[in-house]
Amino acid sequence: MKSAHNLFNKNPIRQQSNGPSCSSNLGVDQKTPMKCEICTKGIATTFLEKLKGTYVKDSKGKPHSICFECQSRFKDKAATLQQLR
Repeated sequence: MKSAHNLFNKNPIRQQSNGPSCSSNLGVDQKTPMKCEICTKGIATTFLEKLKGTYVKDSKGKPHSICFECQSRFKDKAATLQQLR
C-alpha cells in the first residue's frame, strides 16, 4: 500500500505556456469587434465585453447584432427585421 505522502505529492505533467491565458492582455491579439448587421459599423462594448446594442432574433431563431444607433432609428422589431433583408 502507498503512503498518504506519495498519493498527494504526485505532480501531473503540465504543458508550459508563454504567459497568462487571459485574452484581455495587451500583448494578445484581440478578437475582431462585432459589427451591426444593418449599417456594418463596429459595435462598441463595455468593460465587461457586453454589446452597446442588442440582439434581435429572426423567425428562425438566429440572433442578429444591432448597434445602438440602428436600434434607436428602428423602434420596433418588425422594422429592424425588414432592414436586415
